[in-house]
Amino acid sequence: MTQIGYETSHYSSKIQKREQKESFLMRLVLRTGIVKDKKQANIAFLIMTGVFFLTTLIILFSNGIFDFNSSGGTNGEEYTDSEYMTEENTNI
Repeated sequence: MTQIGYETSHYSSKIQKREQKESFLMRLVLRTGIVKDKKQANIAFLIMTGVFFLTTLIILFSNGIFDFNSSGGTNGEEYTDSEYMTEENTNI
């Protein structure tokens, strides 16, 4: 049987290049000195994502977008049947 030899240096260099590439935000945060390493930067990004998500929910709930108590699209105004039953609406 013949042995097949594979050239692994070419493949390992591609893997190393892929692992060494950092995103722009990661480089920026590391350069500013706010965090010391990638692990702390990832934790900081996770916290920032949580803060942005909670802020979004607070804004949406305070503006009434998720206000389930109001009738849809009427800004809290209630209409009676007599106001709704006009000649235009009763022609069937």
